[in-house]
Amino acid sequence: MKAPVNRLSAYALLLTHSLKGSEPTDERHGYHATEKDIQGIRDPIRKCGIEIAKAQNEVDMKTLCAQIKSTLRNEIISSDSHILFDETLSH
Repeated sequence: MKAPVNRLSAYALLLTHSLKGSEPTDERHGYHATEKDIQGIRDPIRKCGIEIAKAQNEVDMKTLCAQIKSTLRNEIISSDSHILFDETLSH
């Protein structure tokens, strides 16, 4: 069984990956390469967050519409509704 990846091991994995593609002549090459990779990860995370929010909004809207339709259906089918419609149509 593998242990879960914690922040330190995730950073170590990212740093190892980043160093492979960085310029070793710069003393801060590991930092810059890691920052570049982190920025590359943040953009897809942001896009996923936007898509999740859109999907949640769509679900919320469908739920609200279903609740409104149910409420309207119950009001229209009630026993007193024919009186309301008859009075409205006769005027």
